Amino acid sequence: MNPNLPPHIAAIFKEYLGQRDLAVANLQVYLKSMTGIGEHENIGQSIKNIITEIDKYDSLLKTIMDMYPQSEEEAKKEETVEGSTPSPMPAVGKKTDLYEDGVELGSFKKY
Repeated sequence: MNPNLPPHIAAIFKEYLGQRDLAVANLQVYLKSMTGIGEHENIGQSIKNIITEIDKYDSLLKTIMDMYPQSEEEAKKEETVEGSTPSPMPAVGKKTDLYEDGVELGSFKKY
């Protein structure tokens, strides 16, 4: 995350990221384990609602990242651990702003 975000924006970003991750976890429950969700009359509509919720938070997170882009220098600092040389290949599990199951979903714009 951009270290220069105003405190309120950083807190809102974290809240949206948490809400998005919660929606993704809910969707995974629907898709991987249909037991326990039998009380829902329309599972398809419930899944569509969760996807809409994920899209809403993705859009809000992208808006914040577009409004407060991370500089190239800040991005390099995040990717490189102090005292080490940068690797030509990205490290698995590197810190990103939007990260799910080993896949980088988004990061701040570079200048």
